[in-house]
Order: sequence, then C-alpha cells, then structure tokens
Amino acid sequence: MKIAITHYHLRRGGVTQVIASAIESLKSSGHEIVVFAGEAPPPEIAEKIPNVEVIEGLGYRKSGSASEATALAQELRIRAGNPDVWHFHNHALGKNVLMPQVVAELAREAPVLLQAHDFAEDGRSGNFARQLKYDPRTQLWPQALQIHYATINRRDFQLLWTRGFAKERLSMLPNAVSGFKLETTPADRPFALGKKFYLYPVRGIRRKNIGEFLLHAHFHRDDAEFATSLAPENPEWKAIHNHWKSVAQNLNLPVKLGDHGHAFSDLVGWSDAMITTSIAEGFGLAFLEPWLSGKSVVGRDLIDITADFPVNLNHLYSEFWVPIDLISLSELKTEIGNKLEQSYTAYGRQMPVNAVETGLESMMRDGKIDFGRLSESFQTTILENPKGIEPPSIEPCSPEMISDQRGAVQQAYSVASYGEKLDLLYQNVGSSQIGDIQNPGPDILLDSFLDPARFNLLRT
Repeated sequence: MKIAITHYHLRRGGVTQVIASAIESLKSSGHEIVVFAGEAPPPEIAEKIPNVEVIEGLGYRKSGSASEATALAQELRIRAGNPDVWHFHNHALGKNVLMPQVVAELAREAPVLLQAHDFAEDGRSGNFARQLKYDPRTQLWPQALQIHYATINRRDFQLLWTRGFAKERLSMLPNAVSGFKLETTPADRPFALGKKFYLYPVRGIRRKNIGEFLLHAHFHRDDAEFATSLAPENPEWKAIHNHWKSVAQNLNLPVKLGDHGHAFSDLVGWSDAMITTSIAEGFGLAFLEPWLSGKSVVGRDLIDITADFPVNLNHLYSEFWVPIDLISLSELKTEIGNKLEQSYTAYGRQMPVNAVETGLESMMRDGKIDFGRLSESFQTTILENPKGIEPPSIEPCSPEMISDQRGAVQQAYSVASYGEKLDLLYQNVGSSQIGDIQNPGPDILLDSFLDPARFNLLRT
C-alpha cells in the first residue's frame, strides 16, 4: 500500500516522534510511505524521517480561503500520486484553518485516517474560534465510510465513541515508546557537582506549567539544579517563556530554561531524574520514555492520561497545594470570570450561571489551591513569597523500581508491536468503500470539554 502521512511540521516533539516510530516500525512491511510537512525537518529528525516532501501550504496559518484549500488539496494529490490511505495528524486543531477542507476534499476520492493527539475544544478556544471564522460550518469531524479516526489513549477513544463516532471506524493507537541513546552518566556532568540534576524534557510552552517547575527549584535550591530541554519557537509563547527566565534569574533559582548549549542526549544521561509539571498531555510520553533510559519520572501526574499505563506512578502527585492567602482571592475570581467568559464566547456558548464558583471550588481544598491551575501572574506572586507551602516529594525512584518499570514499558509499547497495530489499521482503512461525507457540525465534541470544573487558567 502507498501511505501519505501529513503534518504541519516535523520539529522535535510528540507528533514528530509518532511519525518517526511509524517509519521505523513499518520498514519491513512492504508499504510505500511518503511524508508531507510544511517545512523541512531539522537534521536530527531528517535522519529518522528521510525524503520528506515539503509543501509550504501545510504550515501553520490563521486565515485563508476556500480556493486556497482546494489548491492545497490538489497539490497534495499530485505530489502523493494517488495513495491508498491519507494519514493526517491533528487535522482539527486549528493550527492551519485550511486543513479540515483539505481533508474533506481528499476523502471524496480516497480513504483517510485522522489521528487526534490534541483537541481545539480542550482549552484552545482561540484555535477553535479561528477555525469557525474561516468557515462556521467547517467539517471538523466529518463522518463517512472511508473516514477513520485513531486516538492515542482510552480517554479520547471513549469521548469520540460516546459522541456518536462509528466504533467500526474508531481505533485506539497508543504511541510506541523508545528510550534515549545515552553516552553520559550523572558522574560525568560538568555542573551540579554534589547535587541532584532534574531534567524537564520539554519545550517550555504554557501547558508545561513552567512556574511549578520553578517552585520545585526554589525548595531544592541548595541540593539540586534544574533544566528544560527546549525554548518555544512559536512567537505566541516566547514572551511567557522569557518572563519565566527573568523570574528565575531575579529569584536566583538553580534553573536553566532551554538554550543550555548541551546536547539533549547528554542532558538525559547526566540527569538523576526526569521531572514533569505539565497540566495537559496527549499521550504522555514523558511518563514512559525515561524508564527505558534508566531514569525515574517525578513530578505531577495526569491521571486521566496515565490511568492505563502499566507502570506504578503512585509516587507522583496530582495537585500541588499552596495556601490561598498567598494571593488575592478577589482578583483570582475576577480573572477566572473574565477568562471563562472569553472562553465560552470564543466557543460560541453562553457561560453557565455558577461557572465562576464551580471553577474556583474545583481548584481549592481546605484553604489551599492547586498551583498548577493558576495563571502566570498568580504563580509569580507565590514564587516571590512562597510561605507556608509543603512541597510534594520529587525524590528519584530506586534502581529496583526503575528496572521493573523499564520492563513493563518495553513489553507494552515496543516499536514492533506498534508496527503490527499500524499495519492492520492501514489495511482496514485502505479497504474502505467511498461513501457520502456527513458533517455533524463543528461543535460535536465541545460539551465534553467545556466544563467549568475542568477549567485551568494555563489553558486560556
């Protein structure tokens, strides 16, 4: 079969790793695979995903026209040469407003697999509004015999199934997980001598909750150093990232946020543990990959993502409680109200009467509030005066536990196993008949996400 895999870019990140795993796992399958992206991949990615076809129109774009979408679909047809299956990643995320129309046009002629890693309906109101501005009746989630969906976790599978997606055209495809090739050890590192070193292997965007990462650094300023692996490339997030760099410098925290001048593999090898403070993930590679490299995972758990993982994560915390009197409760209520109103308006919905109270109550317990639900301004206030806080433990796990966890991850998420599942899925999608495309409306999933009790200021 000929498979055309399509994404906005191939920068280092979760989706790019998924595509690289697909290429690796299908090497001996006999499939012909062509990969399209909006820009050429960096050299280290090009080694894993060779011969990428660059089509600039696939890159991020916030506006466009129907004629431009038609032209992009036609260019893909010509360059792909009639593939048996089109495989799109995050087509409905609002990163490129042309993509839903492109998918619909291509699906009139060939089977399509739409793999959802993230959702515009889940705290990305700007993306959702941008997509509807392009076309109020946009086919975000089209339904047809030849259109199949794949989710990367059980939560999202259940979500789509309960919203009426045909189960015979809905699959769960957990990512393959592979360790990092390491040539360094903690004993080799040229810094943090006599201390621990915690690496947060992420690009420092908002949902990675960098303020909480800095709060850990405050409580371990005498016995540890901390670093993230990458700074954001998207201009939308650079200002916030620069804010945190200034805070870390002003408070003399033992933190390096990206731009560290060391190879990523060296940082992983040098680390004593990998830490995560993220408040939202798609699959959650950060909870699995480190074990394969002999590193423990510490920090914040995301139970709706990790519940199905075959590893023991009881040492992680689900909330980082801080005294509510460290911030102004009235100012917090005002911000929650403003952001909730903006969110509901952007999604074209009326805010519920008690939404602010529901949102605030879900963040609090016994006079404390979860630090990871607060915006950067409140987090900064707390960092400047972190009194009365009892931080959760981020102590690295024992070598015995790391060994047990490694074996569980290897068994459940091998590249070979992933290839077998993907091969069967492609065969199923490729054998689909071509039928009429139905449009259930752009907000078919919205009610499942738009809940004040799930509201997080870092997702606004």
